[in-house]
Amino acid sequence: MKFTISHFKQWFFPVNSTITRASLFGRAVFLLALLFWGAPLLTYSMRHLSDEERSVSFFEAIIGNADYIIHEAGHPLFGLFQIQMLGVMGGTLMQWLVPLGLLFAFRIRNKDAFASAIMLWWFGQSLLHSAPYINDARMQQLTLLGVGTSRDFDITHDWGYILGHLGLLRKDVWIAHYVLLSARCVMVLAFLWAALALVSQYRRFKPAFVKDEDKLIRDLTRDP
Repeated sequence: MKFTISHFKQWFFPVNSTITRASLFGRAVFLLALLFWGAPLLTYSMRHLSDEERSVSFFEAIIGNADYIIHEAGHPLFGLFQIQMLGVMGGTLMQWLVPLGLLFAFRIRNKDAFASAIMLWWFGQSLLHSAPYINDARMQQLTLLGVGTSRDFDITHDWGYILGHLGLLRKDVWIAHYVLLSARCVMVLAFLWAALALVSQYRRFKPAFVKDEDKLIRDLTRDP
């Protein structure tokens, strides 16, 4: 089937009749807040992300804790398959698959482009959160589980194990660099998608706004 611009618009900007003017305004406020709190993440270097003593904003702490909980839940969940590699990868897989799963759920089930874009941003943020741990695969100096490094407490370092078994341990810094770059690109694209989704939804209300304004002008100019 030939893919046209019409198909592109239909997939990324589907018609959703459940969006109200009030919810549209709320979404615009939410996007501005996300830009204010989330845009600085795009500027963080690998060294900054790896600095465990850096100050963390309230927003970053909330989303970071959510990532942490989902990540840790992924290990026992994928561990049910009784494949060690899958169990170790399960944390990161879960952390990435949850926002991606919600993205497709919002798009396919709810036809909600804006919510899908926010989930895409979350996926980008999850990639960003993973980058410093990939970068630490050889050195293993980052604190894990809030108790210490993997070397101090004989804790399995996810990415040390994964890259080691794949024969890619010496490329950890290189892989982390491109994961970080990909994360930034995904987050920027998500911001753009969310903004365009709002514009698309606003245009569907615009005729009603114009009609109301015309009626108001006629009422005001009508002879008493």
